[in-house]
Amino acid sequence: MIPGRTPHYRDRVPNQPRTPKQNMRIPTDRWKAFANSAAKMATDRTKIVNQFIAWYNREPGAELPHRPPASPTSGDTGQSG
Repeated sequence: MIPGRTPHYRDRVPNQPRTPKQNMRIPTDRWKAFANSAAKMATDRTKIVNQFIAWYNREPGAELPHRPPASPTSGDTGQSG
């Protein structure tokens, strides 16, 4: 055993996330605005993206994520079409 090391430390990875990290290309201004919108909904981007993908894949019980109300500068009139 190496002095100062906990036995079997090399077999454990500290702070290893449960899911792998995925990469996507998203414009910085859009990514920052997404973080602000998520914060307004008391959540984070990861949770929203996961919820959207589950809904998009038609996973049982998955629902489309809620969006914060439109702001006057967002250009969103609340109307589709």
